[in-house]
Amino acid sequence: VMAEMIDVESFASFRRMVVTIVVATLIVEALGALALYGLFAGYHDIAAPHDDPSSPLAGGADLRWAAVFHSVSAFCNAGFSLFRDGLAPFVGSPIVCLVVMVLILVGGTGFPVLDELRRWSWSRVRGRRPPRLSLHARAALTTSALLVGVGFLVFVVLEWSTSLAEVGVGDKLLAALFQSVTTRTAGFNTVDFGAMRPATTFVVCALMLVGGSPGSTAGGLKTTTL
Repeated sequence: VMAEMIDVESFASFRRMVVTIVVATLIVEALGALALYGLFAGYHDIAAPHDDPSSPLAGGADLRWAAVFHSVSAFCNAGFSLFRDGLAPFVGSPIVCLVVMVLILVGGTGFPVLDELRRWSWSRVRGRRPPRLSLHARAALTTSALLVGVGFLVFVVLEWSTSLAEVGVGDKLLAALFQSVTTRTAGFNTVDFGAMRPATTFVVCALMLVGGSPGSTAGGLKTTTL
């Protein structure tokens, strides 16, 4: 049953995949936490009490804890935030948004695909001709890219003068991309969802219905099924 859940064909593959899952999870979450800790260090109000109305970043309590929590939350596509206003204060912080987006995408790609990409990259590093990616990997990666692209275009076209109206052009594009990525089952936000058009909300619901790839941390309808 577990082998079927993570889409492997044999018990030997299952054991290798379990090791990959544990190692990849610890490495990615640790790297994400280190990156976020360095980025959060410039925001001292993260340590403010959660009920402090003057600080939208209140609630983190501690920089180290905030970094670890948000790294795990992003990688696991959970979307929970300790901050009073979520990640909205970082709408103009491209590096913070990029780190969170990478964690979400890696978590939602699926461990079988990550293992395949690791072996493909190792072949390239060793100067060997890498094997062709499997149909499963190609379907998962292509579908994920298309969904992110479609979501990005929808946010840009429909929200440019509404929920994205308060930020500059560069931040508008960044926020549109971030919302497209996080809508895929994570749940963070850097803009006000309540200010969005009904048409955008409809598309958001559709993107939320389709989650990540098999064997990933994301829920929802799998990309390969779509």
